[in-house]
Amino acid sequence: MSKKDIELFIKDLKTTPLRDFAVPVQSEPSLLYSGKSSQFNIDRFDIPVPELVQFLLGFILKLQIYGHGEKLQWEIPFNYKEFSCVFALQKFGLRLYIAGGEDQQSDVNKVSVKIIKKIQKAIHRVEKTLLIPFAEQQIKTGHVTIANQYHILMNRYIYFREKAEKASKQEKNSGTNNIEELTKSLNEMFRAKNELFYNTIAMLDAYFSFIEHLFVLVMPLYRNNVRLVEFIGSFWADKYKLLFDIKANLRAKSFYDELNTIKERFRNFYAHGGFEKGGASLYIHVPNIGAIPAQFSKVKNSPHFDFFPIQEDSFLNICKTIDDFDKWLRSEESGLRLAIRYAESGLDLQCNKQSLQKIRSAISSDESLEGLIEHYSHIWEMHANMDY
Repeated sequence: MSKKDIELFIKDLKTTPLRDFAVPVQSEPSLLYSGKSSQFNIDRFDIPVPELVQFLLGFILKLQIYGHGEKLQWEIPFNYKEFSCVFALQKFGLRLYIAGGEDQQSDVNKVSVKIIKKIQKAIHRVEKTLLIPFAEQQIKTGHVTIANQYHILMNRYIYFREKAEKASKQEKNSGTNNIEELTKSLNEMFRAKNELFYNTIAMLDAYFSFIEHLFVLVMPLYRNNVRLVEFIGSFWADKYKLLFDIKANLRAKSFYDELNTIKERFRNFYAHGGFEKGGASLYIHVPNIGAIPAQFSKVKNSPHFDFFPIQEDSFLNICKTIDDFDKWLRSEESGLRLAIRYAESGLDLQCNKQSLQKIRSAISSDESLEGLIEHYSHIWEMHANMDY
């Protein structure tokens, strides 16, 4: 949009949904602490992004924004018709305050509903006309922040791994001759094998999801001029090859081969509906014989081949591969040790040029990185707790 188009849009916005919003009387005390107002907690489904209220009232209407305060990020006083009001972003969410005594409570309640509806309408129009094109441009140029979900995804992997490990250690058939005990023992064995299988598949799905997320977090710190959106949308194998030169790095190539085999044989097979690539999961019809696996003898390498596709030994081998890879990733040899340490901090990653340069400079040594993490963590805690 041209500058003139934006000005016309803002003018129209001020005369339609925001028409009844005005600058407050300056002499009025803050409604947050006056005890003479009604407080309305704004449901996050009604206004999911509180900052858009700040954008509307502060940027569009040019109202004064006040902050910070005790458990307060910002507040914006305004008048809606004859009512004095305040929007405030506080520790437990967005709130709307409207002045009025008990005799006006019914009117105040009705006004609160009208205010929210008009703000929602204005937000919808601003998003569609101004913010969505702006967001697309920001994403395209890499001026974004990656939300760090390292621990959420890692804990999901650990959760299913612990369940799989428990199933793999359950007692085996005791060899009793008693038919009832034998039946019970066999049932327990089948249950344990199924639990091992189900939890291992869930574990692998969680692990590869975690690894992809980790790769996205470290890639901007590892290489310049990363096309972030393209990298996020690429396959796991492509992400791996962009991070590691598997032609020159034999260790990286070895882990790639092992992990890719695990991913293709177990994780992808069940993630894609129980089908392998190129019709390998299908059966062909041989005249006078019947239906036989399209893979022929290679079916021995397919999950189809075993009644219980994951046995204890294969589970242990999978875990060993993952553990060895994780240890290597966090070693000096991989070149990602300190970048991963930043990801482990749980801090989000700002991908603008200035922020990336600051983090890249810090990951030159353990001391510098720990100092940066401590500084950023303090700032995060301050904003999260609104302790200004």
